[in-house]
Order: sequence, then C-alpha cells, then structure tokens
Amino acid sequence: MINTHINNDQISDSKIEFIYGYDALCGWCYGFCDELDKVYAALSTKVNFTLVNGGLFARDGQLKMTDMKDHIKRNMGYVSQKTGRAFGESFISGVLEESEYLYDSKTSAIAIAVIKDMLPAKTFEFSANIQKAFFYQGKDIQSDEFYLALISEYSIVKEDFLYKLHSRQFAQYAEAEFKQAADYGFTSFPSCLLIKGNQRFFLSHDYSAISIIENIEDIIQR
Repeated sequence: MINTHINNDQISDSKIEFIYGYDALCGWCYGFCDELDKVYAALSTKVNFTLVNGGLFARDGQLKMTDMKDHIKRNMGYVSQKTGRAFGESFISGVLEESEYLYDSKTSAIAIAVIKDMLPAKTFEFSANIQKAFFYQGKDIQSDEFYLALISEYSIVKEDFLYKLHSRQFAQYAEAEFKQAADYGFTSFPSCLLIKGNQRFFLSHDYSAISIIENIEDIIQR
C-alpha cells in the first residue's frame, strides 16, 4: 500500500518534509510547476519531497468543461502574468471548447498513485507532464491512450500500469490522498507545507521558487 500519511514522530530525526498540495486540473498548479522544479533542484538533498493530490476537481463526473470554461478563461491571463507560463493554442481552441469534456481529476490522481507505486522517483515529473499535456498541448487526460503515451519513456510494463489504473485498490489510494490533503489543512492549490519534527509551516510562495527556498532555508537553520 502507498503510504500517504506521514508520522511526525518518524520524521523528527530525519530530513525535513516538503508536502506539495496539487490537483492536475488546477491552472495555478500548472503555472507553478517550473518554479517547483527549481525548489526541488535547490533543496532535494536537504528535504524530502512528497506530492499529495488534493482532489480539487475529483467530482465523480459531475463537472464538465461547460461548467469551467468561463472560470478558466477569466483566470488564464492572471496565471500567465503571475507565473510566466502560457496556455497553449491547442488547449484554448481545442479542449476548452469541448463543452461535454469531463473536467474531473480523479483519473489523473489514480495515475499518479500508480506512478508512486511503480516509479516513485518520477512522481513530480509525471504530475507536471500531465498538466503541460492538458493546459498546453490540449491532450485528453481522461484516456488510457494518453497515459500509455506518457509512460512510454519509463521502464514500466504498460499492462501492469493499466491494471492498476483501473483497480479499486489504487482508486482508494487516491481517495486517501484527498483525505490526507484535507487533514493537512490544504484549502487551495498549490499548497506548500514544511514539516520539521513536530512543527508544521505553511509556506507563502507568491508563485516564486526564490520565496519558498528562502523560507525553507530559514526554517532549516532554526
């Protein structure tokens, strides 16, 4: 079973834990992905990084693009202005205009749970690639074919991946992460939490790697 719960007593004598609250269909998380890469590059030798799916848009098929289109259009400019990450024309003129497209992040959350099990070192890369494929390339992230293409560069048996993707077991792992995100107190995404011993620090990031790195370095020195 994938362990999505972190025991503070267990980590008190080990490296500090950075918990990243994420949802694949969160445009602000998409905008933040390059900055998160910089944080990882700067601190991965000092800090354990864990991604937790928040389930923000895991609505059991209740949301469609028609419900989200106006919200997304209103926010795209803000996201790009704040983070520097553009939304692709293939997304804007493609999937964004598909009113019946299922706007649900449950499948992506399960896929990430599978990667955590099969190739955990690629969790953050895989999660970012889902968002880039959706918000820039306009790919259908609900399809098996999409995930098979995404894992083609990894040493993963495709049949094993698909079996787990459609299993109740890994759906339960994803649901456990949604609960874990709520237990951490994540109410918006992206969220960044640092755990040091029995202390928890919610990190203000302003969508800037520099801000997070400075905050973490300061906490490490305390």
